[in-house]
Amino acid sequence: MRIASTRQAVLLCAFLGCLPRLSFGLPTFDDTTSINAITPLHKDERSVWYDISSGVVQNTQRDHDWPFTSDDDDDIAIAARGWFPKPEVPEVPHAPPIVPEHPFPGPAPRPGPAGSGTGTGASEPARPPPPGADPPSEEQLPPRQNPEPESQDKWTPIPSTAAPGISAKLGGPPRPMDDYQRDGRNQMAMYQNTIKQNTPDTAVVEDKAQLANHGPQKAFLDVTRNENYYITGQQLGLADPYIKLLMANFRPSELGFSFEIKDPKREAYQLRAVWSADANVKNFINRGTYDPLGNFIMYQDAFRTNERAPADERVPLGEMGLQLYQQALSTTQRTTGNLKAAFLMNIQNKGFWAITIQNYNDLRTPLDKVLTFKSGTPQFERYMGSDNLKSKFYAFANHHWAIGNKIPDQIIVVPKQAMKTDATIGQSPQLIAVVIFRDA
Repeated sequence: MRIASTRQAVLLCAFLGCLPRLSFGLPTFDDTTSINAITPLHKDERSVWYDISSGVVQNTQRDHDWPFTSDDDDDIAIAARGWFPKPEVPEVPHAPPIVPEHPFPGPAPRPGPAGSGTGTGASEPARPPPPGADPPSEEQLPPRQNPEPESQDKWTPIPSTAAPGISAKLGGPPRPMDDYQRDGRNQMAMYQNTIKQNTPDTAVVEDKAQLANHGPQKAFLDVTRNENYYITGQQLGLADPYIKLLMANFRPSELGFSFEIKDPKREAYQLRAVWSADANVKNFINRGTYDPLGNFIMYQDAFRTNERAPADERVPLGEMGLQLYQQALSTTQRTTGNLKAAFLMNIQNKGFWAITIQNYNDLRTPLDKVLTFKSGTPQFERYMGSDNLKSKFYAFANHHWAIGNKIPDQIIVVPKQAMKTDATIGQSPQLIAVVIFRDA
């Protein structure tokens, strides 16, 4: 019995020694405290910390990390902990982060055929710049599309007396639109036939003796050597008012080139004016600017009334322009088959203005818009038959090899009402236009 009593005493002591461990770390609450009102201060994958009135207590899975309170110094707890040492439990390692087998794919391309502006590879319309950002320059914009015509019930036709430019109109009275269209169609047919037959370019000779060796319209005197004329010249940069006017109103994506001068000594634009040798004539006959790289001709002014040369020694106005264009190219040692655009500046011809008003009425578009007229349309043919372009067509045909057999493909028209200009331009320009060329 004594052995049994001793054994029971030992078991009782062990049992009593375990009791404190059953309550270690358990928070106490008064009757007014709700467990739902306790907010976690911190939580990770292994523990949660709570804020209660009795202090911060941690609820944990690892019993050997439980904190002790001031009650831990009672004799029974000390005896029990001494008799039953705490086993060493290895810390469970953190699980590695989950890595997806494949990276997440990017956004899928929007559906739509190429070129429609709605699919992969399509040329989407330019988005408006964000607030405060500069709008895109003409250099960055795509070719313009003609605006939608005004509805028939809302359209008020532009009167024939309206002026798409300013100041007094020049030239004779306008002809019927059918006449312009017929002449333009014939001009295009003549020009394309010249290219198709591979007719040699018209010769440029130095004197009348050489001129006699060629048939009519098969050779012309060199305007730079003709004693009836003298020529003045000037080099221009991008700050020239007329160059700035072109840069402001036409887009490189439309023209096929950008206005830039990388080497001023070789690539500065060449302004040339042809004057009569007659000292009594106080104004020039022809003036234009030419690109040494061959990209463009700028026809600025032409006054046939200032011509004083004998009829058999005269150089036609259109021929003057092509000869001076070729002369300007000599400084770059390049061929002339690079013509992309012919600009018509300061247009005041009555017939050209009448064609413009009719063409804008055809498309039910006001004069404050820029319009493009493509080859094969009645509007394009009217322009090609105008006085401003008929004489130039003969020069293009006479020098079709020199300009690379390029064919007029479209004309872009900028009335005064639609023109972008500023104070640096000087005198306000008239209606301007550009003929765009393409390969035959």
